[in-house]
Amino acid sequence: MKNILFLDIGSRNTKYAVFRFNEQNAKNCEDFLEPIVIGIEDTQGVNLGRVVDYYEYENFINNLFKKLKSEVNVQTIDNVLLSVGGYNLYTTISSFKEEVSNQEITTEFIQNWISGKAKIGKIDTQKFVALPEEYENIISILPRMYIIDSIDRTYNPFGLTAKNSIEVELLICSVGTDYKKTIIKPFEKMSYEFSDNISLNQKNTISFLPNIVNYSKALGSYRVLKDYPPFAVMDFGYSTTELIIILEGTPYTRVYIKRGLKNLLKDISFSLGTDMAESERILQGIGDITQQEEEYVSYTPIFTSKTVTKEKVSKNVLLETVIHPRIEEIAKLIKTAMKNVFDINILSNVILTGGGAKLKGIAKLFANLFEIKFSFFECPDEKFTDYQLINLYGMKEHFSFKIKEEIKRSKYPALKIVNATSSRSVIEKVWQFFKNYFF
Repeated sequence: MKNILFLDIGSRNTKYAVFRFNEQNAKNCEDFLEPIVIGIEDTQGVNLGRVVDYYEYENFINNLFKKLKSEVNVQTIDNVLLSVGGYNLYTTISSFKEEVSNQEITTEFIQNWISGKAKIGKIDTQKFVALPEEYENIISILPRMYIIDSIDRTYNPFGLTAKNSIEVELLICSVGTDYKKTIIKPFEKMSYEFSDNISLNQKNTISFLPNIVNYSKALGSYRVLKDYPPFAVMDFGYSTTELIIILEGTPYTRVYIKRGLKNLLKDISFSLGTDMAESERILQGIGDITQQEEEYVSYTPIFTSKTVTKEKVSKNVLLETVIHPRIEEIAKLIKTAMKNVFDINILSNVILTGGGAKLKGIAKLFANLFEIKFSFFECPDEKFTDYQLINLYGMKEHFSFKIKEEIKRSKYPALKIVNATSSRSVIEKVWQFFKNYFF
């Protein structure tokens, strides 16, 4: 039995989940993750993914561990998986080109070629993979497009033949090295070691999982996506708004802007002379932000004197002069950011997640601004129905996927003889392996 802690550290809230991992159930192909606790805490010492007050952040992590051990009786946490919001996690595009002569494009060729070019060892071209330590600022990589003979562009080149050249564009997800080292420092003080790998054999390790991976896994867990037309996931968060394009079931590209729910609350606070807590209460009290109604919202302004007086503001005035203009700005900035990397007009749907997704009417408003269908994420697990927990759910699904893949690889160890230099040796070992089943 192991206890696995998943942490999604946002600029406002940190979402956490502890699951008890049963290794024997995993080997028996049974459900191997038992939920112990899932919750949300106010993030401290972190802003936009950056540690802005290390001591406050360290105390926050330590207090969270104490809470888990005292309130839910989790005495040991064997492994920690982190997802950090904000722009210290980012994606870049890189490309490799190979001159060839009548090269049939097979899975083996792609794996060997990309592995050699990127110096990352064997990879599975359909999955995100971790890079070795010398590339510690890059935590995952995915081929996103193949260019054959400088003309053809495809997301599935296997079976084609390149006459002269093949080029691949790689989607690379990175984490700023300095921020990564700072973020994991409190865990290292508790004797956790950083690892790029998720394995059954792990103990006292901490690993990063990027948002772009988590959302892909969360979506893929409940519907087949590879045959769907292009669509996107939009995380309307507290400090940032992030949009991830999904093509044929895999992430294609990602953009973000430094605008979010916080900017909307600040606008309300400034226009009415309230604090942020009161602004949030006002926003929640408005109800559907697409409905024009002759109603008034009561609020408490901040005065320098000791007298506190209730004031009223027209809901329509607040919508027209504060809320709608800010949301329109967010939509415009996202569309502008996406313009250089993808034609947003061909998207079939945008799935809305994040804390901002809780605003009543937000999907309809975005749909009108983008002229694209917007819908909400439907989580198949009732423990993760809160729109703030979608990334956390994807982390859990990604962990399950990695463990299942490791079990598959370890189930048939005799098949690892493909690296043998002697063909006779290969034949003999394959014979020894299969004769146990047929003779």
